[in-house]
Amino acid sequence: MQMPAIWITFICLCGTVFCGHNSLHDMDLYLETSSESHELETAAVQQTEVDRVTSLDTYDSSRTLPAEENGIEHLQMEAGQQREHQGANFRTLEARQRRGVWWMRKHANAVEASAYRIAGLGEPLTGWKKRGKGEKETKNNIKIITPQDFSGVPNLDTLDLSKNKLDDDSLSSNPLSDLTFLKKLNLDGNKLTRIPALPPSLEQLRINNNQLSTLTPHCFKGLTNLLILELEENFLHEGSVSPLTFRPLQRLLDLRLDNNRFRSLPLGLPPSLQELEINANQIEEVTKEALRGCVHLRVLDMSHNLLHEQGIATKAWSRLNTLESLDLSYNRFTSVPMNLPRHLQKLSLQHNNISHITAFTFRHMRSSLQSLRLSHNALSNEGLERVSLVGAYRSLGELLLDNNHLSQIPRCIRQFKNLKLLKLDNNQIRLVRKWGVCHPGNAGSTLASIHLENNLLEVEKIPPNAFSCLSDAQGLVLYPQKGHSYHK
Repeated sequence: MQMPAIWITFICLCGTVFCGHNSLHDMDLYLETSSESHELETAAVQQTEVDRVTSLDTYDSSRTLPAEENGIEHLQMEAGQQREHQGANFRTLEARQRRGVWWMRKHANAVEASAYRIAGLGEPLTGWKKRGKGEKETKNNIKIITPQDFSGVPNLDTLDLSKNKLDDDSLSSNPLSDLTFLKKLNLDGNKLTRIPALPPSLEQLRINNNQLSTLTPHCFKGLTNLLILELEENFLHEGSVSPLTFRPLQRLLDLRLDNNRFRSLPLGLPPSLQELEINANQIEEVTKEALRGCVHLRVLDMSHNLLHEQGIATKAWSRLNTLESLDLSYNRFTSVPMNLPRHLQKLSLQHNNISHITAFTFRHMRSSLQSLRLSHNALSNEGLERVSLVGAYRSLGELLLDNNHLSQIPRCIRQFKNLKLLKLDNNQIRLVRKWGVCHPGNAGSTLASIHLENNLLEVEKIPPNAFSCLSDAQGLVLYPQKGHSYHK
């Protein structure tokens, strides 16, 4: 029975390679499962033989003499015990095989770059290291790739070549161009200075943490199916990115340019773009041309830059009618920027130096704003007037004003109709007025949580009905307070 078992193992391995297995460690697991198929076959044969012997014994016992009955009964008991033992082994092996088949199906489309050359199809990539038992991550040392390296996997759809030593010469023979079914490619952590030739089937491309310094008009030529592009941690800046670079990317939805050297937004961003992350750069301005074509943009993250309200052009956001989330935290704003996108739902301005909010800043927003985050700024009661938040009173559900310079609860708080979370902790608030939060005229309050800890409050002097509008008593946080000790 060994020759058929060996032939079956070879066919299964070939199928595994063409489907795209995940790693050599997983291949070893499958080979173990395949070797068990021989045991299954043997166990099945042994089970049949036991059943046959038992059947014959039972047939013969009908014609034996009474003196032999005890001996035959003893044989039958031994045969039954053996059958039970073999049956248990058979069930165990069958369960292990089912687990192996389930694993195969689950990971059939995930292929690690180091595992595809096996079962006689060729040598692994030069510089590849086999993952050791219990090892979570293996850093390879691949320096060169040729088209022949992928001759055994024409249907490959996922390829991870991250954390190697690939440079421009490593891919000079365009080894990836013929992978016409490739959809996901990871080239993170290499030494590439330019975009290599890529197959048009690609949908997700990651080239983070490389040495890219230039994006030419033709570097993404033919990649009309690309949906996600990550170029974080490189040396890109607005002068090194051609306005025509992104033109071929007609379906691009998500672009990530974090941790580069941009001082302004690159021009020519694709109109299809829905999410743009360009945080941790050196951006100082947003011109009206930069986002003019981004008519489908929903999420914009420009945190950790050098932005100031004077660097935002008057009509910089005018075409962003679909923008829902804008993150401007960790910049240099001293006031909330004006002319914000009309349909914005979430605005993050934490960790700036904002000391005031100009009157009617949000009036044009047609009650769309749901979350306003102003934590870790320099807001005082003088800088936050009643008319500062006009336009947000009906829609705002989350207002974060913690870690500012407030000396009392702002009078505008009781004007909100749908506020659920209010954070005023870590200020210098000394007094809570009777109707400072919950006003009798504001029926049907939705306020569920208010944080006032780490202020200068004398909690025992707070009016008894000051927080009567809270829907959940556990949502009120008053302790600890600065300069006070509490004894349980």
